[in-house]
Amino acid sequence: MKNLFCLLFCSVFIFGGCNSDLITAMPPEEADVSTEEENEYSIDSYTYSVDYRSLPPSQRKAALQIPNETINKMTTKAIVQAVFDYPMIIDIFLANDFTRGFIGVFGDNNAYLELLRRDETSKFLLERLLATADNIEITLSSYILEYVMTLPKYLSSYNADEMKILAEAIFIKHKIEQNSEINYISVVAIGKTMLAANYTPFVNTVKENPSLQSSINSMEITIEYSEIIIDYGINFINEK
Repeated sequence: MKNLFCLLFCSVFIFGGCNSDLITAMPPEEADVSTEEENEYSIDSYTYSVDYRSLPPSQRKAALQIPNETINKMTTKAIVQAVFDYPMIIDIFLANDFTRGFIGVFGDNNAYLELLRRDETSKFLLERLLATADNIEITLSSYILEYVMTLPKYLSSYNADEMKILAEAIFIKHKIEQNSEINYISVVAIGKTMLAANYTPFVNTVKENPSLQSSINSMEITIEYSEIIIDYGINFINEK
């Protein structure tokens, strides 16, 4: 498994997109799309300096918005970093429904909306996942990253090899083995990736079991379905 991960790592840099309802719920404004090279982005990192905890809850999200003049100068990599380092990202998990929680936190977040406009976002999402795959610490932003990467908008932009890299990086990150107990977000991300890659054994199983497809779509994964997805995932990343 490690060999594939290492051999294909470089493809992220050489080649180079919630559910669809989430994207519809947060449509970005129309904008001209251009590459990093065509723009003079001078800001390659961003740090939130606002002491938002000292503010009334009703003012915190507005205080954490990045000024538009700053966003317009930020590289896509910097915006990816700003989104997943967002101080209030934990609030996603306060909602009863994960997708609703995500929309509640990022639906009007200008950094995330700018990420939707950039044409190289999927490349930098994968780069971030690979850069953190071997980290021992698993943070909440790790799960959010896996969720965002497997939204149709981004997942559809990866080729077959990159999808396999994505799935393998999740396995490595969470040290997943057979009978592992892992967060449902990671399990769903692996399942979505195999479906997008049209991995025939798993696709056929899902066709024979519509409730498995429903569980992936709703992100309500039982232990039985989690084991099925993990078993197929192991075969998927090891398939030549």
